[in-house]
Amino acid sequence: MTDEQTAKSRSVGWRRVGAFVIDSVVVGLIGVVPGFAAFDAMARMGEWARLIGLAIAVVYFGLFATRLGGGRTPGQRALGLKVVGRDGQPPGPARAALRAAILAAPFVLNGVSLNGTEGGVLAIAVAMIAGALLFGLGLAQLYLLLFNGPERRLAHDLVTRTAVVAADRTEPLGPARKLPVRIAAGIFAVVFMLLVGVSVYFEANTTVLAASRDRLSKVERLQEVMSATAGENTTAAATLQTGTTVTHAVFVAARLNRWPKDPNAEVRRLAQAALAAAPLASGQRLFVSFTYGFSIGFGSGWRSYGRAVDTPPAT
Repeated sequence: MTDEQTAKSRSVGWRRVGAFVIDSVVVGLIGVVPGFAAFDAMARMGEWARLIGLAIAVVYFGLFATRLGGGRTPGQRALGLKVVGRDGQPPGPARAALRAAILAAPFVLNGVSLNGTEGGVLAIAVAMIAGALLFGLGLAQLYLLLFNGPERRLAHDLVTRTAVVAADRTEPLGPARKLPVRIAAGIFAVVFMLLVGVSVYFEANTTVLAASRDRLSKVERLQEVMSATAGENTTAAATLQTGTTVTHAVFVAARLNRWPKDPNAEVRRLAQAALAAAPLASGQRLFVSFTYGFSIGFGSGWRSYGRAVDTPPAT
């Protein structure tokens, strides 16, 4: 490889980042069209709407990576890149689809939230997989982008024996560098084990979160609530006029499968359920919010409403 070719290869890593940004915007625009066209149906799907986002991403990245798409997504075409196999040709449909699925999975699963009413044990498994893919695979991809030689092959390239190279390159691919691959795999494994450890720790320390867990459980049982979160925090703000003000806040947030006719009435309904499970302590203030919408990973659409609820403290 000449010095000029080497310089081109070393620029591939950053050009493919730019290409992915372009392609992500395109995929997001494609995804939100059916989302807004069938907003209510997509919203009622909950987190399962992300499967639509995954399908769109697999078709988009997979189809363009094949010979039919010229081995180049629009973003890669704009920045002078192409996807090739070890023979220097675009991958076949099966390999291209697998490559696209591995690439898209962390982005589609980012922020996924399934509660007990939507999945039970499945919810825990999905959350663990999502965390491992997002953080473990994400860090591994970053490491490979920075240190995996001139070709900068990432995880989805290594699994499918492909690479993103300069569009004018004609040489076949060389062998993958084993040390960076092993380190990337180690990063993924360590992050996954850390996620398991954090989950076990919080499950074993339920007394600290007892009130929030009770409120969450009660709110999740309400009709039309798809998922919810609950918690507490304390904030302090200092001003010259009032001095230091400490706020002890209890918050409840729900995702609904429909937009209520009366948002204030919905806030009261959620508040009543939360307080029935665990009343406020003296000095605490309740904040309730809800959202209605969809997310497909690469794009989303939401409506939201929330406010503080004036309630007397428990006696």
